[in-house]
Amino acid sequence: MSNTKLFGVSVKDYAEQRGKTVQAVYQQMKRKENAAALKGHIVTHRVGNKNVKYLDEEAIAILDKSSNSAPLVIMEDGLRADLETTKHELQTKEKQLLYQEGQIQLLKEMLKERDAKLLALAESQSQIDTLKAQNVDLSGKIKELEELLAREQKTAQEASEELTAQKEENEELKSRKWYQLLFKR
Repeated sequence: MSNTKLFGVSVKDYAEQRGKTVQAVYQQMKRKENAAALKGHIVTHRVGNKNVKYLDEEAIAILDKSSNSAPLVIMEDGLRADLETTKHELQTKEKQLLYQEGQIQLLKEMLKERDAKLLALAESQSQIDTLKAQNVDLSGKIKELEELLAREQKTAQEASEELTAQKEENEELKSRKWYQLLFKR
């Protein structure tokens, strides 16, 4: 014969069947309103080196009846704990949100600074491009002036050579006599 039929249901088995902890069942058994009603309905039996308490059908009915009113308290306590946990999580999230808002503000300021630097860089690049264009223009003008100077030098050289030739001719003419000049023509 099993122990369940002889003695009833163990506190451990009762707790497992009801989805409670063993400690919660023992606390329920110790309550004033339950302790008096349970007298004579709990049997202690030695199993190995442990004392095991067994509940008869009347004890189970008493505990079930008292648990029907207890869930409100348990649920309320559970809700309070959940509420406290939620409040704590909310406070943590608010702190994280404030930190993130600060980070976002800092990033916005950094973006403004970067945009200002980019604008200055674009302006500098525009000035560089303008200077390059002016440099190209000046290079073209310098090349034109160099070509003009070369032409002028060539013209001056040609004029100098012509002048030298005329001087030589004049000198030759000066050295001839007047009658030699008449026959030369």
